[in-house]
Amino acid sequence: MALHTTLLSALRALLRRTKRMHALLATFLRSLRPTLSSSPTALYAAEIESLFAALDAPGLRRLVDGLQAQYALALRENPACMLPSYSHVLPSGAETGRYVALDVGGSTFRVAVLELFGRGNEGEESVMRGSRTFRIDDVVKQRVGVAFFEWLAERIEETLREVLGETKEDEERPKMDMGLSWSFPIEHTSLRSGKIQGMGKGFRAMEGLLGADLADVLQGACDRRHLPVTLTATVNDAASTLLSRAYNTPNTHYGLILGTGVNIAVHLPTSLVAGKLALRNRSAAFPPTSPPSLSTSPGSSVSTSSALPPPDHVIVNTEISMFGAGVLPLTRFDTALDAAHALPGFQPLEMLVSGRYLGEVARLVIVEGFERGALFADSKALPKGWETGYSLGTELLAKLQVGEWKRLGLGIGEGDGEALRRIAVAVSARASRVVAASIYALRSVRDGAAAVPTKAELIEGVLEGTLTAAPAAVKEDTVVACAGAVIQFYPGFRAGTQAALDELCGGGGAGQGRIELCLAEESSLLGAAVGAAVVAGGREVV
Repeated sequence: MALHTTLLSALRALLRRTKRMHALLATFLRSLRPTLSSSPTALYAAEIESLFAALDAPGLRRLVDGLQAQYALALRENPACMLPSYSHVLPSGAETGRYVALDVGGSTFRVAVLELFGRGNEGEESVMRGSRTFRIDDVVKQRVGVAFFEWLAERIEETLREVLGETKEDEERPKMDMGLSWSFPIEHTSLRSGKIQGMGKGFRAMEGLLGADLADVLQGACDRRHLPVTLTATVNDAASTLLSRAYNTPNTHYGLILGTGVNIAVHLPTSLVAGKLALRNRSAAFPPTSPPSLSTSPGSSVSTSSALPPPDHVIVNTEISMFGAGVLPLTRFDTALDAAHALPGFQPLEMLVSGRYLGEVARLVIVEGFERGALFADSKALPKGWETGYSLGTELLAKLQVGEWKRLGLGIGEGDGEALRRIAVAVSARASRVVAASIYALRSVRDGAAAVPTKAELIEGVLEGTLTAAPAAVKEDTVVACAGAVIQFYPGFRAGTQAALDELCGGGGAGQGRIELCLAEESSLLGAAVGAAVVAGGREVV
């Protein structure tokens, strides 16, 4: 009897151990199941996620170090970027008055009358009294030389009449200072103006006017219509974004444009660009010439006195798109994109972050997946048109990222749709972290943390991976004014950039102030008006 009991107990114990072994084995097999049963589509998506995840915390810091060194070197000797403007001071917030603002872009011309009330009127610092948007179609683009500027003046006249009303007989309006946001190449020779250069995009306005004074040409067209305006400031889109937000927020030092392209304007100590300022000032001794018929008329409130103290800061146009060679985390898709470009190597950073290229990078990923049989294997065909370069725009990429592939009418199945979503997230997430690194490195240079390497040291550091920079001893919070379709509207992009900036700043600890991304509403128009207001206040020399 005792033996029977002992055997029965042993059998039960063995069965319990066997059950536990079976349970453990079942758990182990379940953990393997996703990997063992993953489809080629899911595996390809995972491969791409891993490939584009190079900017982990250490990778992000390495990119910051590399960009920081490139910025510091470019401030000293690169003639194509880190270009000091003629705008030295940021708005105090005390500027008030009525101004006319112009925004000339590649497809639209906007005119506005704005009233500035000062920074103390929270939420009501500025009011747009009225504005008009005019389409620049192919007919307008074909206007040659002065005829284009006559068209601009006519549109300004229409807007002023609509906003301000008709004048009575013999009534003369007081002159209003006018600011211009000019989205085309210009060789600045003063805060007010610069030499007209090629405009591209099908425009013929520069024909017969290359090298002429932009402000004189436009002012002449306005004078011939007896318009009560005087052009006093011309700014680019990034500087306009910076000025517009700085008027409301005093610790704004950067203006980021991220849409079709990318650029940053930054308010830097003049000591960082002393050599370039000296060269700029020598060039200004030979201003552009314009025919006598294009000369301006008096009446502006602008002070042309030079009795101002030497400026200690200047707004610098970084041309940030040109940086990053040798330090950016490139994939085989980026290399293929650059190789097929008309200007290989010209704008390495822009190719990773801007709206012009995000969709194309993703398209190259998708085409490879299709060729490997990992994507669209059931339909045996790409969605219509996707085999053609630049056919997948960034707007469509955004829809893929938020899972709207079913609504596109492209016949994308569930498995492929989920893979496309993951690919879109991977491409845009990397881009947002590159933007964050670009901004953080720029602040480190601005605040004096970056030693300036020699060109040989920079090349050696890139090749050997030894490029490092001292951490910035920054204490104050700062604001980056943002404008452009990608940073404003692409799903999760601004949040991803902000998260990476917070990561780099260490959450505001260790003496590091926060870098905050803030949208700049109506930045082109408000920035142009603020630029004119700063001049009118006598704080800038025209």
